[in-house]
Amino acid sequence: ATIEFDESEWPVLVMHFKGRPTDEEFAGYLSKYETYLARGERYGLVLVTEPDAPMTKPKHAKMQAKWIKDHFDLLGQRCVGISFVLPSPMMRGVLKAILSMQRLPMDHTVYGREFEAREWIRSRLDADRARASSG
Repeated sequence: ATIEFDESEWPVLVMHFKGRPTDEEFAGYLSKYETYLARGERYGLVLVTEPDAPMTKPKHAKMQAKWIKDHFDLLGQRCVGISFVLPSPMMRGVLKAILSMQRLPMDHTVYGREFEAREWIRSRLDADRARASSG
């Protein structure tokens, strides 16, 4: 698969982008992501692109921006943050392009290595749990 979901450390959700998905695979990724929103649970997302991943198709960037817009409120309610692992300057440029079309409703950051991204997400989840238990 060009896009893999790893929920083995839920509520840390990790998505690995390993190649250039077809239009059907990309639509499937967006559809599968909706199932995590439907759970009604708070989670953190680590989104990883491989260093040699090909350029995102402009069509997919537009689909992603529209999906964020369509799910903006729910994303803001459920996701405590997104930590992007974007080792390639080209992929950081793609992220900037998507975010210029549609901003994110949660905090986000960019790292070069996955372990750093996971640590940031875990700290966001810890802070979120602490707020929920004190409120």
